[in-house]
Amino acid sequence: KFIRITHPYVCTVFAANRRIAVYSIRDLETEAHFRPYEGTARTFIIDDADKMNDASSNALLKTLEEPAPTTHLILITSRPETLLPTIRSRCQIFRFAPVEIEKIEQFLVLKGFDQSSARLAAGVSQGSVGMALTVDAADLRGRRKELLGVITDAFLSHDRLSLLRASEKLNEAKNKEFYESDLNLILTLVHDAWTLSLGGTEATMTHIDLRPELALIAAGAAPAKLAASMQEIELIRERLVVNLNKKFSTDDLFMKMAA
Repeated sequence: KFIRITHPYVCTVFAANRRIAVYSIRDLETEAHFRPYEGTARTFIIDDADKMNDASSNALLKTLEEPAPTTHLILITSRPETLLPTIRSRCQIFRFAPVEIEKIEQFLVLKGFDQSSARLAAGVSQGSVGMALTVDAADLRGRRKELLGVITDAFLSHDRLSLLRASEKLNEAKNKEFYESDLNLILTLVHDAWTLSLGGTEATMTHIDLRPELALIAAGAAPAKLAASMQEIELIRERLVVNLNKKFSTDDLFMKMAA
């Protein structure tokens, strides 16, 4: 089951295989009808609510329309526009801005990260403290080295064969769970190169230790091309919520970067 009771009065629904299945919402619906034994209310949190499919979204509607007076439902998503209009119309919306990178970095240092690892984890966290805390800096540096090779092949050597092999590797079954984070890592690398191409300083960079390598890419690729590549990556990230053909999309991205 993918509903976690973390507290007698707090339950969390989470995704399995990138989707929140209908049976998870039905479990929530069952739990939501029970009144608290001692407390005044129970809270149900649906994390990454944009991962609900049509069936699970429709299953949630009844509970949203007629919640028990002692039940509170919280839907968390970074993509509210992907929720069904019928879901959004029944919710009160609160918007939260990403946490500033500098504040995340300071927090990670207090949690025991060394300064270099804290800067790297904060930079790839997309403004999420929770995401930053899960970063394995050593593993991230290893993956980053491979992905730096990808953008070097794309913008400098234009080695399309190597890029297609890299796309194949990114989409292997054993790497499936890392696809989105690898895409985000490519985005931050390209962003740093773009920043340098515009005369930016280290203060705005995520991968400061890679400045010499990124400066070479910045010198060999026009700022407009780097910006266009970032837009292509963002487009793929937005489409990950649907059944995107990742291999085709990655091939297309890399070929456009190398054009």
